Amino acid sequence: MIINKNESALESESLKRTMPVKLYYYEVESANAVDVLFVQDGEDYEQLGEIKDTIDQIKRTQSLTANLLLVLVHPGDSHQRWNCYHPQGDEHTQYKDFISQELFLFIENWLSDKQLHIRKLGTIGDSLGAVISTYLVAEIQKPWTHLILQSAAYEKHMESILEISIFPSNLQIYQVVGKKELAFTSPITGNTLYILNQNREFHQRFQLLGISVVYYEEDEDHLWDFWRRDLPRALSFFIND
Repeated sequence: MIINKNESALESESLKRTMPVKLYYYEVESANAVDVLFVQDGEDYEQLGEIKDTIDQIKRTQSLTANLLLVLVHPGDSHQRWNCYHPQGDEHTQYKDFISQELFLFIENWLSDKQLHIRKLGTIGDSLGAVISTYLVAEIQKPWTHLILQSAAYEKHMESILEISIFPSNLQIYQVVGKKELAFTSPITGNTLYILNQNREFHQRFQLLGISVVYYEEDEDHLWDFWRRDLPRALSFFIND
């Protein structure tokens, strides 16, 4: 297996700034299909989540049946992150435009050069990164197959996205939340987020929509250590299902 790393800087018209994008490509000999996973909070998943080490760990115990492409994208500092990821953020619409129009075109051209077609398409995120992942799958008409949610920082008003969206019929969701995530104070807004209860509500609503959901509650808090340790299971869900 050949592993390629590619770092790019996309000049985003939507966001009016340069967006760093990092690709990790795991090539399987003689395969012409590729599984593409967009990774929100890409720098955090790389540095705190140790996502590359997790993929290496998975490859030691199982064989990939298609090429794998991780697309790591990072929104910026904590305030830029909130403005991009939160539906009330000043750059929320622009960020979705960046992903759906600019970044997707970049990835499609990259894959075309390698004569690859997408077999599976997913997005993963933690906390607010899981929120924007939900909005991308709900609102951006792409061939999504997987939505991976780690401690999604849902709020009550966000439930409306489930009422006005049509999710892909073959969508599979992985959802994990900590039992200690009862009341989390946002460092940006100061608002209290009831993450455990809202994840339970979204889980039920996803099921009512007929979406396949693998759901876990663990004895954990709203911390990167939790998401890092959960990552082997979460990534295996994307790679194997």
